[in-house]
Amino acid sequence: MSGTVPLHPGAGVSPTRWPAVLVLMGAGVVAALHIGKAPGALPVIRDELELSLPLAGFVISSFNLTGALLGLALGALSDVVGHRRSAVGGLLAIGLTSAIGALADSAVPLLLSRFAEGVAFMVVVLSVPGLLARVSRQHDLGLVMGSWPAYMPTGTALMLLAAAPLVAVMGWRGTWLVAAVLSVVWAVLVAWVSRGAAPGEVAGRAGSGWAAGAKPTRGSLLLGLAFAAYAAQILAVLGFLPTMLVEEQGLAVAAAAALTAGAFAANAPGNVLGGVLQHRGLARWRMIVGSSVVMAVAAVLVYAEALPLGVRYAACVAMSLVGGFIPSAVLGAVPDVARSPRSVGAATGVAMQGANLGQLIGPPAVAALAGIAGGWHLTPVATGVLAAAAAACGLALRRMR
Repeated sequence: MSGTVPLHPGAGVSPTRWPAVLVLMGAGVVAALHIGKAPGALPVIRDELELSLPLAGFVISSFNLTGALLGLALGALSDVVGHRRSAVGGLLAIGLTSAIGALADSAVPLLLSRFAEGVAFMVVVLSVPGLLARVSRQHDLGLVMGSWPAYMPTGTALMLLAAAPLVAVMGWRGTWLVAAVLSVVWAVLVAWVSRGAAPGEVAGRAGSGWAAGAKPTRGSLLLGLAFAAYAAQILAVLGFLPTMLVEEQGLAVAAAAALTAGAFAANAPGNVLGGVLQHRGLARWRMIVGSSVVMAVAAVLVYAEALPLGVRYAACVAMSLVGGFIPSAVLGAVPDVARSPRSVGAATGVAMQGANLGQLIGPPAVAALAGIAGGWHLTPVATGVLAAAAAACGLALRRMR
């Protein structure tokens, strides 16, 4: 699992087009802004549109629901339509639906626009890896593909930081419009830097068969399961970190939110470092297994009430940082497990569908366990099982080499 197959004629010969790589990475960051814009604006939206708390939750979770339901199908669609067309069209669509959402006067149109944004978001993040593979030299592919997952924590964190001042100046509708404009501008940039990719290089042939391209391989299923187990752990622990800090440690809500944002942000350098390690030849299965062990141990420390807060929080940061190796390894391995270069989108869709399923299932499952146990002390058992599942997937990938 440490090597990759050439994805276009001349791979390994043409130099990596780094400006194009940066713009394509930025496409993921811009798409992720639409995830980060909702939490910061939610109190204002709830007041203005009179949303109940459950409806407000759907404003945030609609992206995960889209990915969980449609990841594979949208990935296969991007392979058929073409990665360049899908990336540009997805950015334009997410900009349009964000602008439409800014006009919402009640819960229904806002939720429909958020679901549409989620579909467009998935189209973007599933099609960009295929383009990255085509503008990267074979030698740099591990670094590029391994660093790609950093788009999510980077874009989300940037918008979480920017949302409060934007909402204060121009309201939540203005914030939606700013994100829309950025998406449209970035669509133009992506179209420009990817213009050298011929349609035959990027687009799949409809005649090659939707079903054949969409059928997941054993390797892509293992990647999806590993991603699901990772995502369930990280969101279950960090998602309830503010609650633990406020209820157990007596921290102010603002302080708990800042510490949680810091822990989430640590995931981005973990993604990039994972890409560097792949570039230097570290096997991806080793990254998955090793990171799973660290995450399991870190979870034990996070919930050890006898330890000082500083130690427990450091364990959260370590869990996020080292855990960031897993999405890097998973998405970096996609070209290895895809049925063909034209099926990279479908293989990425399987992985992303797994991640979104994990994010949907993990937090409620851990919350239910905490409710039954009367506290968080059994949470490390649940996260340990998930870590073992991710590690088992990594070992299975090793045997596929």
